[in-house]
Amino acid sequence: MSAKTSLSKQRSQIVHLRFDNTGDFKDTQDVIPSSRATRLISDPERFLKVSFSTKVKDSLVRKLLVDKIKNGITFGGKKYIFFGYTESQLKESRVLFFQEREDWTVYSLKAVLGDLNSVYRVYGYGKYAARLGLSFSSTVPALEVGLEDRYLLEDLTADDGSDCSDGCGMIRDSFANQVCSTIGVSEDTCVFQIRLGGIKGLFVRYKDEVFDRICGGSEAEVAYRRSMFKYEDGPSMLEVQNVNRPPRSARLNIQFIVLLMTLGIKLEVFESLLRKQLDDLEQIMVNRQKAIDCVDGELDSEGNDFDQECKLYEILLAGFDLSEGHLACLLKRFQKRSLDSLRTKLQIRVKDSAYLYGVVDELGILEEGQVYINLPYQGGPQVGTFLVGRNPAYSPGDLRRLEAINVPELSHLTNCITFAGKGRYSEPSQMGGGDLDGDRYLIIKDADLVPDPEKIRPPKIKSDPTPSGPSTTQVEDGTLSQMNRDAVNVFMNLRGSRLLGQMSLAWMRQVGKTEGLADQAYCAGLVPLIEKVLDIAKTGENIESVKNQFYALKTLKRASSDGWKDPIKHLQSLVPNPPGDSQDDFQCDPDLILKGIALREEWDAYIVEGRESLKAFNKELSRAIASDKMSKGTFLNDLLSDMFSTIRLSSCFERLPGKNNSLFMSSRSQSNILSRYYVGYENEKCAFSWLGLRWLNHIKACKFTECPLVFSRLKHPIVQSGILPITVGAIQKPLIPVHREETEDDTSYYAPAASVVEGRCITCIK
Repeated sequence: MSAKTSLSKQRSQIVHLRFDNTGDFKDTQDVIPSSRATRLISDPERFLKVSFSTKVKDSLVRKLLVDKIKNGITFGGKKYIFFGYTESQLKESRVLFFQEREDWTVYSLKAVLGDLNSVYRVYGYGKYAARLGLSFSSTVPALEVGLEDRYLLEDLTADDGSDCSDGCGMIRDSFANQVCSTIGVSEDTCVFQIRLGGIKGLFVRYKDEVFDRICGGSEAEVAYRRSMFKYEDGPSMLEVQNVNRPPRSARLNIQFIVLLMTLGIKLEVFESLLRKQLDDLEQIMVNRQKAIDCVDGELDSEGNDFDQECKLYEILLAGFDLSEGHLACLLKRFQKRSLDSLRTKLQIRVKDSAYLYGVVDELGILEEGQVYINLPYQGGPQVGTFLVGRNPAYSPGDLRRLEAINVPELSHLTNCITFAGKGRYSEPSQMGGGDLDGDRYLIIKDADLVPDPEKIRPPKIKSDPTPSGPSTTQVEDGTLSQMNRDAVNVFMNLRGSRLLGQMSLAWMRQVGKTEGLADQAYCAGLVPLIEKVLDIAKTGENIESVKNQFYALKTLKRASSDGWKDPIKHLQSLVPNPPGDSQDDFQCDPDLILKGIALREEWDAYIVEGRESLKAFNKELSRAIASDKMSKGTFLNDLLSDMFSTIRLSSCFERLPGKNNSLFMSSRSQSNILSRYYVGYENEKCAFSWLGLRWLNHIKACKFTECPLVFSRLKHPIVQSGILPITVGAIQKPLIPVHREETEDDTSYYAPAASVVEGRCITCIK
């Protein structure tokens, strides 16, 4: 597999107006990802985001929203017209406005996005908002797929009528190769989460001959199902929202822990896992391998390119001593974040586990209760009993015990979980109403966490709620169109997901109070209501009816049992308070100081230049802090984590090379980077010291490697250290670690990589 498995997505800034209880707003800048809508208009700044805190009174929100929809918003000398909101924006209590010009109006842009009006006419504004979200999903454009290149497949249904293939289609192998090349991901990627006009879901890769057989000899490039089709028309560009990739170990959470205990797993099992994780975290300050393993397990391949874990991981791989001031500070912050997360969410790491996209077996080989799981980096096809679930989960019945078998015909389906396309019922639908349009499923092979067969709940049959039509409830101002009235009503009823939050919190507070755990009548009664609210925007369920049912359940609440100890509170009490996370040591790493190597007068000149740059940096930083209305506090020391997304400092430091640039660095550029490292520590300004983060990592990693390109003009002696040099340029995740070796006791370490080829380090020959 090639190194890159994550998508490179463009981002843009737009204005965000935040309204408060007085009716006034504060303007900030928000970073938004590239989407179908932003690419069409070419200028994403024409969108304006408006939000209302859930603390703002509903009466004021309604008044403001009606006024802004009616009259528009003028800001910065530009007028913005109401555009609408997506389902995710509804959950965040946000709406969108748009600056109209001759090229694009609200009407003309929506017309190009597809026939969304028909969705509104049939299903109402809630579902309209959900479908509008397809055009604002974070995606990467791939290739044009015309109507003649699409084939409609019928869905695979179970005996009870549930859909086994809900949201899952196919893509021809040869066309998938082209897509991979276009979007720059591994050539053997087999699962693509897509948007194509009004089609959404997964395209799963199959060999051309298999594709042809299933699609009746069609020459189409992709095959979609009726369950994937949401509305007519829309752009013909295939857009990729995400792809599957080699998974990391998964984490439990409070819900999964409680449900597993309800199914008979002992508290001691979770205690043991938690204590092991706490021991590992305690050792990261003195044990490099523990630090690498812990940080590696937390790398978020969906996060921003410059997130803290990714930076910390690179610095560790570069070979800096764990006592280096900034590295020690980052490790302490990592400890704090990890401990805080454990205490509040009990996100306990499980070794033999993963989150995987769910897909369907198009060949019809798997039987009911069977799955196929092929993890190339974890031993290949998995065989044995797995616990499978989906997040969020509130019912013990949401966790399934399934058998993984080896099916050579499905060997191309890697890093995903393949479910049967037949049986008495659809297995994904049993897990909190899951489907295959992009849901990830938790798989656990650890025998200690797989409940006994007799503890697993029988399958449950769920009825789909009947969608409602458009609401006709009036708002105060009768001059609004019916569609805008409905937009206001749906927004006021569902903004901020407040009812869902109340129900989830009620479940969490009650579930540990008695021995019944998730089987308590109150908690069990909440489950169907939570499931209704999760999709209430799309289904049009009557929210007042759901609220009344929720309030009526309170009579089922029970006080804590005598002598019973809440297992969740017990586990949380085991997590210690985090250490301090300030940087106290500002001693420079000797490998990054040129004094004694470069000519004294040259080094002194670079130091003088670095001090001048620091002055410019401080001035620009102060300006940025003032403009962002941020207090100075610890912001400077936190700059590494957010400067690339919130502060523009182009005048203060040399731009780092892009991922496609040559790795050759002039002696002057190297000296500038290193002198600023020195000057920053001299003045206890670590943010300034580490502006050249990736170059510093590269230089440190090459410390003992004879490399003709690195430091060639400084005549710096470098020999192999066994640490893989870090590629300079834009960070791509997941990073490629040094070769991991497994030992007999099931631990792992990073072995020295073959990092010298003809006298050049790996970074220099890429």
